[in-house]
Amino acid sequence: DEMNGKSQPDDETGLQGRENKEDTVEVEATEKEREGTKKEEEEVKKEEEETDDVRNSVGFALLLKMGWKEGEGLGLHKQGRRDPII
Repeated sequence: DEMNGKSQPDDETGLQGRENKEDTVEVEATEKEREGTKKEEEEVKKEEEETDDVRNSVGFALLLKMGWKEGEGLGLHKQGRRDPII
């Protein structure tokens, strides 16, 4: 009873409202973390596919034939762009 200072459980599990709400918040946070992780995995997969497309391109092959090495910059002093334009 509220009058005698004791609180009654809100549901049949015997949990009081506050504890039940905290559990719900924790479950929601865990679900959001999973969604975030899944989204990050999809982004990484997309980047890997794009990288594979670049490596299989004619331009990439031509650069390699001319002596360029992956990770180097373009230009006489290798000061130019290092990442491919996608």
